[in-house]
Amino acid sequence: MLCVLGYMGLVVFSMLFGGPEFTVIFFGIAAILIVIAGLVSVVQLAYRLKGTTSAVIVGVLSLIPLVGLITLLVVNGWASKELKKSGFRIGLLGASPAQVLQAIQASLGTGP
Repeated sequence: MLCVLGYMGLVVFSMLFGGPEFTVIFFGIAAILIVIAGLVSVVQLAYRLKGTTSAVIVGVLSLIPLVGLITLLVVNGWASKELKKSGFRIGLLGASPAQVLQAIQASLGTGP
């Protein structure tokens, strides 16, 4: 979800401050890096949640514009469902980092 928000922010920022060739090149490179990071993250998430076959399918579908967005939302739904089953509250950007840290510390036995 951070990659989607970052990409949207980059689009808005490029509309406001785009112009010289350097800025266009910078925004293009930044957009490519965000898309690659999002693709890698979604494929890894699909692999951990559903296995190799789903990860390959998600990877291929993620390369298609608009279909990739829908794929991202589906995989996000899978992750949210698993987190809710584990007792986490889910917000716009997923589970609260503080709540995740507490769960990790509790599982390791190193909490406050």
